[in-house]
Formats: sequence, structure tokens, C-alpha cells
Amino acid sequence: MKNLDVLNQSENESLCFLSLGLVSSFSEKTNYYPIEFFKFAEKRMNCTIGWSCKGENGYACLSRAKKNCFSSLSQNHVTYIDWLKDQKNKNKAIVKPADKPEFKNNSKFPDNLDNLVVVKKLGGTTGAQLVKDPVTGKQYVMKNGSSPEHLENEAIADSAYQALGINVPNHKVYKDASGKPTKLAEYVEGRDLAEINKNGTQQEKDLIKSEIKKHFAADALLGNWDVVGLEKDNIMLGNDGKVYRIDNGGSLGYRAQGAKKDSKFWNKYPLDLWSMKDTKVNPDGAEYFGKLTHKEVVTQINDLVSKKDNLNGIFSKEDQEIIGSRLDEMKRVADISKTLDDDKWNDDYIGNFTRHTVGIRAAGITEKFPKEFKQKSKDFDSADFTKVVDENDKEFDNLRGSDSTMYDFQKYVNNDSGGGDYGILESWMAGQGNTSWGRYPRAAKYFMSKQRNVPPEDLYWKGKFSRAISENQYKAVSENQKKGHTKEIYNNTLTAYHAFTYEMLSKTDFPNKNKDGTITLLRTEGKNVTDIYNSKVGDDNSYIKRGSMESTSIFKEVYVASTTELTSQVVPIHRVFGAYFHEAIPGSGKTPFYGDKENEFVVMLEGIKSKHISSKA
Repeated sequence: MKNLDVLNQSENESLCFLSLGLVSSFSEKTNYYPIEFFKFAEKRMNCTIGWSCKGENGYACLSRAKKNCFSSLSQNHVTYIDWLKDQKNKNKAIVKPADKPEFKNNSKFPDNLDNLVVVKKLGGTTGAQLVKDPVTGKQYVMKNGSSPEHLENEAIADSAYQALGINVPNHKVYKDASGKPTKLAEYVEGRDLAEINKNGTQQEKDLIKSEIKKHFAADALLGNWDVVGLEKDNIMLGNDGKVYRIDNGGSLGYRAQGAKKDSKFWNKYPLDLWSMKDTKVNPDGAEYFGKLTHKEVVTQINDLVSKKDNLNGIFSKEDQEIIGSRLDEMKRVADISKTLDDDKWNDDYIGNFTRHTVGIRAAGITEKFPKEFKQKSKDFDSADFTKVVDENDKEFDNLRGSDSTMYDFQKYVNNDSGGGDYGILESWMAGQGNTSWGRYPRAAKYFMSKQRNVPPEDLYWKGKFSRAISENQYKAVSENQKKGHTKEIYNNTLTAYHAFTYEMLSKTDFPNKNKDGTITLLRTEGKNVTDIYNSKVGDDNSYIKRGSMESTSIFKEVYVASTTELTSQVVPIHRVFGAYFHEAIPGSGKTPFYGDKENEFVVMLEGIKSKHISSKA
């Protein structure tokens, strides 16, 4: 652009009056470039935005105003002040300074680090020092970092927190001629969490704990495991009454000490939502996050998702993709949680269920599920009518056989992520195939009956003492010391399997799966049962009391000795506990229940209305 020593007039000959504001950073989000800029804000007429003139080897005009309004400074002028003096000497000082300069967050930072005085060393792997600007008297924390990448990572994390509206000290990153960064952050005068816990008032303790918990989902999004600090020194209550997160170098792809995180821990699946609350994994953080309810976390997630666009342009390309995927997965967790909450599921169960849906995805299991199944035969009387094949006509795709996905799921359940014992599922499947009111099925029925907020009397139990018997079976099975089982292991196992079924049925399309994600299932009843509820053939909104885990079929109805009435019901996927598509024992190739001819889906039917299709009575 052509350089001018004076301001050009606009199209209508009115003069563009400008005001001076000092901006010390090129990027408002990253605060990364230590280059001095001058922004000229328009005051009237056609100068709609103004100009930013970059000061580096002279000035080049970066116009953001209307195209007919231009300005630049001569490259002969070293500084804006020199230019003003020159204009004054020429009696051409037509630029009016602003009454109040416009400042950005880092506008009070020095132009360079040359004149800073070291007050004391603060320690840490980043070589932190408390320094002072002798001109302004302002104090800063200066860090050179354990590595340039780790230091820049900390600055990026700080910028992300700020973009989300979370208090961190304002900062600026300087780079020397070789490109090595130094981070300068405003020094927060106040007391850290450890000091507040020891000597703070109850009001201060309540405030700092509340602010820590308030932004847990953001900490989990950024993977900031060390948010509290080993010595509880990463949370500060400033003298200004605000709570700050400081020393955020353990975020994103780095650990607090500067080492890179393994891809197992920094990836697109935000399992930190649960691990950071776990006393076994993160005792320091769990002291503050552990008592957060899942519903509270979901509220925080929804707030984060609403601010997603604020994070654009902050991260590296790799981390931007990871953050975007983590936010998408968090939103999925929130959506599933709302669905289950609306259906009266317990908050604790929803939290564990969604944890497993994310964990199963992180283990690579969901991506291995088939995209689509079709029935092997359309002949109703054929044994193949209830078998399904993939696009290559392979029966049950990789849910059965030597390359079975069940190997992966077995491994997931048995490791720390799943926290269970796959043998519990093998026992349940075998029992379910034999009789749905046997020992292991009864235990599972009782467990599932406790996971929704419905009165026990709204669920069907076989006989007067059936519920009490089932409770005793649950205690015996879940606390089997001989097998090393505890209630935690048992509950985790069943919840993981429920989540596995949810992921499988969500990912795979098959006949009788509806466009809205529900599934139409068949069930036969005795006429004595339908008579109790006054259900007649043709009724499409019949209520029948049913239990927490009932047998249904998806393609072909199954009659037993006492059943004559055929019903159908539309069931949400999250109400399906198990499906016969996969094998029970990895590699066996065998159905998990009685046989493929029963094409069994085990579901919770409580409260779901039925259509009374036909009767053999």
C-alpha cells in the first residue's frame, strides 16, 4: 500500500478523526506476539472501524475500515510519537489522541524483558521467577519452561481458560531472536488453596471450593489433571476476591513436569470426566470434584458446548481436532444423560453408563461394530429367518467367531477401565438361556430394578416373594468372595454390558430398527395376563405390568406352553439390556442365550405400552 504522511480524506470529503489506543498483542486470544501495534478507532462519518498499524521495521497500514478510508505512516518515522512530533512541526497534527487509551488484557506488559528485575526464584520445572518492572512497579511471574513446547502449551491452556470465562492470570509470551519463548504472567497477590484450607474463613473456604468445582468440565476438557496441585498451590484466592487457576502446564498433551502424555491419556475421548473424580486415579482432584453429581457435570458440559466457538484459533491443528472431538463426545454424553434422566434413571447409573459408552469407544470397539445387518432369509419357516448377515453375507459379522469383537469387550471389562469381570456376564447369559428366573438372571433383574426411580410395585415379579428372593440372589452373586467379586465389580460389569449393547445397537442398522432409533420388538403373553389388564386383539395402547428384564424377539415371535397372545412394543435403545447378535464366550461362535431361533432381546419394558396383535386362544 502506498505510504502517506497525512490522513486521506474520505469519499464525502469529511475528515476521518482518529483516536489512539495502544495494543500490545496481535492476537486477542493467544497473546503470543510481542510486537507493538497502534489501533486507530474512528470517531465519525465513514470511518466505520478504523485501522491497525503494525510497528515493525516501519509502519504498514492494515485497513479494516471502508475501502475509501485509508491511512499509513511514513516508514521514515521510527515511532508514532516521532510522527506526532513531525506533524506538529509541520502544523499538520490532525490526529486527535483519545481521552482514554484502549487496552487489551496484556496491555500493561512491558515491551521487552530487558529491564525486569528478579525479586526471587519461585521454583518448579518451568524455572519460575518473580520479577518486577522498575518503571511501573508491577510484578510478574516469568517462566522459561522445561521446554519451549511445554511453556507454549501452558500459555495456550491459559488462553483457553480465559476464552471460556475462567479466571487465570493475564499473560504474554515473548520470543527471542532464536524463537525461544518466555512467558510473563501477572502476579496474583493472595493465598493458595493450602493456605485457605489452613487459615481461611469459612466463607473463603466455601468460595474457593465452589469455584474449583464450578469449572470441572473445563478442566476435564483440557485434561488438566494437576489443576489443584500436589501441594494445593495451583488454585489462588486473589486479594481481589477472585479465584484463579495458575500453573496450567499439565493440560492438553503435556504433564505438569513437562513430559508428553501418552495418546492413551490425551485423545478425543474425555474419560477425564470420570478419572479426575476418581480417588484411586486422582486423589488430589477427587477431594474437590468427587462429590459432583453427574447432573451437575452435564450442566457444565452444556455450558462448555455453548462456548465452543470461543476456542477457535487457540490450539495447534492437532489439539484443535482433539478438543473439537472431545466437545462433541461431551455433548453426546449430555444428550444420552438427558434421555435417561427423562426416563427416570438414577443419576449415578447414568454417570457410570455414559462412562462406559465413552470407554468402549476409546477402546476402539464401537468402530468395529457392523454398519448394517439384514436377515439371512426372508422365509418365515426357515431356520435362517432369525439369522443376520453383513454386506458380505457373513453371519453376525465380527460379533462372533475367531476375529470376534467380543475379545475386545472381554478385555475392556476385565481391565481397570471396565472395572468388572467378564465371567459374570458369561454366567448371566447361560442362565438367561436356561430360565429367565434362575439365580443369575434374578440377580440381574434386581440390580436393574434399582437403577430407575420407579416404585417396586410397578415392576412384575414372579410370585409374592420373588423380589425378596431376587434381592438375596443379587447379594450372593455380587459378593461372591470365592470368585473375588464385590458389588462394585458386579455393578460395573452389568453396566458395561448395557453400554456395550447400546453402542452396538446405535451403530448398526437392522430390520425393525426404526428411523427414530427405537426398535419394534415382539413378545408373547398368556391370555390370563392380557385378561387381567383388559387387553384385546387390536388394542394398540395396552398397559401390562412387566419386569426390569423381559425376554422379547425381534424377527419371529416365540411361544411357550402358557402363551397365546402376541404383542409388539416400540422400545428405546437404552431400554435394551442384551441382544443375541453377539456370542457369549469370545471365539465360540455360539449365541449368548438359548439359540438364534429365539432371536432374543432382553429389555426393560416397564411403562411401555403394547399393541395386541393376535391370539391363538
